[in-house]
Amino acid sequence: MGTRGPSLGLIVALALFAGHSLAAEMTIEQARKFVRNCKVETLEGTLKEVERNKDALRKLPSRRMALPNRVAEGKRLSRVIEAGKKRAKELEEGKAKPWREPPQLSLPPSAGDIGQLGLWWKSYVVQVLGATEMIVKLGPAGSDHPPVLIRGKPSAGIADGTNANLYGTYEVLGTEMYPTASGATNTIMVLEPFSVEEAFALVEREGLGEK
Repeated sequence: MGTRGPSLGLIVALALFAGHSLAAEMTIEQARKFVRNCKVETLEGTLKEVERNKDALRKLPSRRMALPNRVAEGKRLSRVIEAGKKRAKELEEGKAKPWREPPQLSLPPSAGDIGQLGLWWKSYVVQVLGATEMIVKLGPAGSDHPPVLIRGKPSAGIADGTNANLYGTYEVLGTEMYPTASGATNTIMVLEPFSVEEAFALVEREGLGEK
């Protein structure tokens, strides 16, 4: 059973407000809430990971593994340890910026949510409306989640009826109304890209504040 496309009324209505954004300027409260929910790389955490891998390497001879597998695992752990040491040194000397991992976007999304669609996450594209607008189902073909409108994400190279990687962090802005083919009205949730860099820069200027 194929996935039904959007109604003509939906396409026409969305085309009418193409380019219109519900997004307001980011507030410090919004930025603080987002930053608190992110995982942020630390020097302490990186050093702990190095020690954990060193411990695994020390215990490797006692593991029940075939010799070739043990040798291969030893080489892998040694590479990981050296990479961890290098990363820790770069963080300590300020030569690298800590990575920041936003929380995953909850499904189905709710107004006010901010989260990430992961690197390997695929979404089903119902309809490409324009250069930066598309109607998608957040999940692969057959997903039960209602369609949403993603606005502000380039659609170049993305075709209707395909699974696409829409990797990035999004803010769920709320719903917009559109007329259906029968003359009634319906709503669709609107998502726009959210700037992780802007949120962290704002918190760095204003402080994280109290929880």
